[in-house]
Amino acid sequence: MEVIDRHWIKAHLGARGDQKRLADAIGITPDQVTKILNGTRKVQADEIPAILRYFNADQPPGFREPPTTPFTPAAYADQPDAWTDRLRDLFGQGLRHPQTLRLGQALLNFSLLAGDVVVIDMARTATTGELALVAREESNGETRTEVRLYLSPWLVGGDPTDQTPPLLETERGVHVRHPVVGSFRGAETST
Repeated sequence: MEVIDRHWIKAHLGARGDQKRLADAIGITPDQVTKILNGTRKVQADEIPAILRYFNADQPPGFREPPTTPFTPAAYADQPDAWTDRLRDLFGQGLRHPQTLRLGQALLNFSLLAGDVVVIDMARTATTGELALVAREESNGETRTEVRLYLSPWLVGGDPTDQTPPLLETERGVHVRHPVVGSFRGAETST
């Protein structure tokens, strides 16, 4: 899997040269491009799609994140309707069919930590600009569920240390599902 970093950019910039045009294409300053090329600034995940477009590069496979798992606080284990009502109190009455999932890994780009619980609105499909639940069919036939930022047609991962490009929503086996409408910090939720 290719890593989009300063070395990749330098190799592709080559004779094409112009850092200002690259900066304009990415939406950053020429000084920020220089810092990337010098190694004092990392490429941000949301800049990768524009970098790939600028260089007309192919889209490599996407991020790898642990799956999410369903979550209900112990206090509500025997009263799922009360948990749904509490979620509506917290996140709005427009939340028709909430589901909660615990994250298996920190998604620092989204200010989410491992063990945090996200609230999903299962009654609607995510729209661009929202955090979304994304289903990915793996080569072994299993489906992996991830939280990603939906910037149509891109699905950006939340791990800032992962330098691979975002997924394309049109990639085989990738399905944008439902929006994340909120989150709780920590293992057990006190509500």
